[in-house]
Amino acid sequence: MNENIFKSRRRFLKNGTCAAIGYSTLLSSLINLRAINAASIANSAIGDDYKALVCIMLEGGNDSHNMLVPTTPSEYNIYADTRSNQALALNDLLNISPSNAGGKTYGVHPSMSGLHQLHQDGKLAFISNVGTLIDHVTKDEVWNGTKKLPLGLYSHADQIQQWQTGFTHKRQTQGWGGRIADLISDMNSNQNISMNVSLSGTNVFLSGKDTVEYAIDAYNGSLGIEGFDPDNTYDDFNLLRTAAINNMVEQQYQDVFKQTYANVIRNARDAHTEFDDALSATPDLNNGYNENSYLAQSFRMIAKTISAREQLGMK
Repeated sequence: MNENIFKSRRRFLKNGTCAAIGYSTLLSSLINLRAINAASIANSAIGDDYKALVCIMLEGGNDSHNMLVPTTPSEYNIYADTRSNQALALNDLLNISPSNAGGKTYGVHPSMSGLHQLHQDGKLAFISNVGTLIDHVTKDEVWNGTKKLPLGLYSHADQIQQWQTGFTHKRQTQGWGGRIADLISDMNSNQNISMNVSLSGTNVFLSGKDTVEYAIDAYNGSLGIEGFDPDNTYDDFNLLRTAAINNMVEQQYQDVFKQTYANVIRNARDAHTEFDDALSATPDLNNGYNENSYLAQSFRMIAKTISAREQLGMK
């Protein structure tokens, strides 16, 4: 029975995330994730496999038509005619030949040699023609308003939010990363630390109905509670502040609001200590990460967090 559930779960994930590229279909798939919640929990004790999803949200505009360019002659001619003086020369492109492109060829922007090499090594895939549209539309249908369009179609802020929430027709405070965590967080034996870890503080993507992201810092690891320093690595003032925090959260309060606040701070303190202990036990990963690049250091901290998965009880 468990084997069948496992196969069904894998089949759903394959069909729901790989084949269903359309944004509306993605939304439907996310809504139907509740159907596999029980299967996920049932499979949590099967094997010791681990999966991590790392999402990078750049929030900026991207000239994607010059990032991945068709090089098949007929398609390239259309591209060159459409882009006019913005078109890249065919000989300047870094050629790739995806195995699932039906014989068509493409080229990557010449400045993206790193991405090109990852693709050639079988470690990177391009997912094209993905956006926040609700339906297929033409330019005339957009101008005439005869098709459903996303809320704030030309609003940069709305587009950023829609990528994080999965909803194109309304504004939401919960992201699809948070909603997934609501459904499958029981797969982790450790419930003290959120399965959603953020290097960008509080954000819509990782926030769910019950899920609150655990924020860390790219350089120093766990943010925990500002000023809390159980090892007293700073000064006497931090020692006093740490003692005050410990004294406050260990008290029992009759006022329900005071007690709730104390519980939240105590849980944050305990998670801070547990996360830092797990991170300090991981190997040093300084090699190959540019110390002056925040993005590089973010990747380093992601790698350290993943390497601490067993001690943190994360699957």
